[in-house]
Amino acid sequence: MLLWPLTWMNLSGSAVLAARDFYKIDDSEILVICDDFQLSTDTIRLRPSGSAGGQNGLADVLARMGGTAIPRLRVGIGPLPAGWKSADYVLGKFSKPEQNAVECLLERAADAAEDWVATGIQSAMNRYN
Repeated sequence: MLLWPLTWMNLSGSAVLAARDFYKIDDSEILVICDDFQLSTDTIRLRPSGSAGGQNGLADVLARMGGTAIPRLRVGIGPLPAGWKSADYVLGKFSKPEQNAVECLLERAADAAEDWVATGIQSAMNRYN
């Protein structure tokens, strides 16, 4: 199942919590996919748990779910350009030269998510991190 919350991204925890409770899904069966401007556009990172690392949408998910043991896939969109506010950057558009790299990155992230479903977090981490 793919869930695309209709809330503001920084408030997406309420949608994830509602889906978890409605479908009676274990936290380990949820993969939160989010952008990360601290990772370059050629990097994805899978983790089984951990802090939000400054990603506000992920922070809301973790807070509402009541823990940090929720798998996540961070997709690099950075680095944050000098002088930019983070909100302006993450809501902006990629330049033409960046678009090709981002398309390749998104394909890789989709493959990683499918691998996570098929083989589990450890195997997917070994392959994609």
